[in-house]
Amino acid sequence: AVHKLDSGRSARLIWMERSGVIYHGGAVGGFRSNLGFDPGRRRGVVILSSSAVSLVDHIALDLYKLLGNEEVTPVKPPPVAQLVPYAGTYQLGEFKLAVSVKDKRMYITGQGERPLRLIPISDHEMWFEAQQAIVVFEKEGDKVVRAVFVIGPQRLAAPRVAD
Repeated sequence: AVHKLDSGRSARLIWMERSGVIYHGGAVGGFRSNLGFDPGRRRGVVILSSSAVSLVDHIALDLYKLLGNEEVTPVKPPPVAQLVPYAGTYQLGEFKLAVSVKDKRMYITGQGERPLRLIPISDHEMWFEAQQAIVVFEKEGDKVVRAVFVIGPQRLAAPRVAD
């Protein structure tokens, strides 16, 4: 719908709908939000985040499930044996990044930097808190070929290279 403002400008609101929930979300300048409501159940969710990562949208979906007394499956970290194949060296532009697994935890280390923790959020996606990013490990067949850093709307691919 188009709304005319007193200043002569107009404003538009674009709402989406999924499973009876009407919502709108987005990111700008390092922030992300999600606003939605379920008119049938008379429930709503508002999330304001000082991070631009899309995890906010996943949190909103889980909150709707919780409010509707539906089961929410918690994230289960994969076993260490499933993380080990991601260990190796990745080339991001002119920088080499080393991914390692130590004491059941996964780390990423830039050249001359200290290791930073990667937290599994699925069997091939990791939360990289220091960069407010998701790292997605991609395979071709059984071989891990790249790590993709998802930072807001950006996707930066880092091909795997020889150690």
